[in-house]
Amino acid sequence: MNNLISIVSLSVVSQNGTGSIGSMILAAGPVAKAVLIILLIMSILSWAIIIFKYISYKKVSRAADQFMDAFIGGKTLNDAYEETRSMPASYLKSIFDVGYKTAMRKRGAKSEQDEDSPVSLDIIERAMRKVTLVEVNKLEDLLSFLASTGSASPFIGLFGTVWGIMTAFRSIGITESASLAIVAPGISEALITTAMGLFAAIPAVLAYNYFERRIKVFMDDMDAFIIEMLNMFERYISANGFKQ
Repeated sequence: MNNLISIVSLSVVSQNGTGSIGSMILAAGPVAKAVLIILLIMSILSWAIIIFKYISYKKVSRAADQFMDAFIGGKTLNDAYEETRSMPASYLKSIFDVGYKTAMRKRGAKSEQDEDSPVSLDIIERAMRKVTLVEVNKLEDLLSFLASTGSASPFIGLFGTVWGIMTAFRSIGITESASLAIVAPGISEALITTAMGLFAAIPAVLAYNYFERRIKVFMDDMDAFIIEMLNMFERYISANGFKQ
């Protein structure tokens, strides 16, 4: 470990007279700089997505809580619809609106065709499940970039690492000397690209796993709400066929 630190220190000092990270980046070759730029862009975009999704999920969760408070306050489905129709959009509100409107349409069709035919709960459930898929896709939007950054960044950094080692060996071949002053530039390139790859990958992986857990909670909420809605529809169908 001490030898490795000595190599990096000698490389930086010999080329720029300083031991800062900026000096190591400036001393790197064009390939290493290209790798660093790519990783820096991926890291900046990842952090932008992380901040955006964190704020977005906070708003989504708050809107869902507000919807549930209003929904629980409604004595009937019609009351719940009137209470929540002007509220901000949320994944639970979208499910409720589609389920309620589908039920009302089927009720109207039932009254026009056959008054004794039941309103199918399967049709209502399929409509709500379809909305669930749409809402989950919205929640998962942009997360694929975090997953790609988390998986690809270490390999991009590894490419820079391999290139730096190749540079070090090429320098040995040209100068026919294996002194630290000869191999240190290539080794410093290898280390700085490796570090940058990890710097981009680790936050992306952690954020992706965190957001996936949040989405799992949202999906559980949706499933529980759909079951509750179906139970309410079933009681209303059995009682009065959605008569107001």
